[in-house]
Amino acid sequence: LVITSPLVTDFPNNTVDYFYSNFGEIPYGKTLSFDVLILNDSLCRIPENLEHLQKPTYIAIKTNTIEVCSYTKRTLIAQSIGAKGIIIASPKADYAKGNVLESDDGNGKKVHISCLHITNDSFEKLSKIGKI
Repeated sequence: LVITSPLVTDFPNNTVDYFYSNFGEIPYGKTLSFDVLILNDSLCRIPENLEHLQKPTYIAIKTNTIEVCSYTKRTLIAQSIGAKGIIIASPKADYAKGNVLESDDGNGKKVHISCLHITNDSFEKLSKIGKI
């Protein structure tokens, strides 16, 4: 992911390493441009006061141990509220090292948006930036 605004960040060359899930849309060979809405929510349920999103918007979340649900469920919830994609920060991304994350719980065929994974450290840096 390349951050275009702000022009200067704590990321080398303003890029964030990411990995795809093994479900949802994988836009091979396409350049995507989108805003990122950083939610303080694990997205195991539809958040309150968030009826719809301006498109194209990706939602960025950080998983936690309090609310446990699958990556597929989180992605389906993001899709249901109008997100163009979801960026999930999780410990799995710390060791994926460029591989596709095997994270389909059996409902992946229902997902029609992209699901990207980033490290928890990258999420914390993105959170400090705000709207990207």
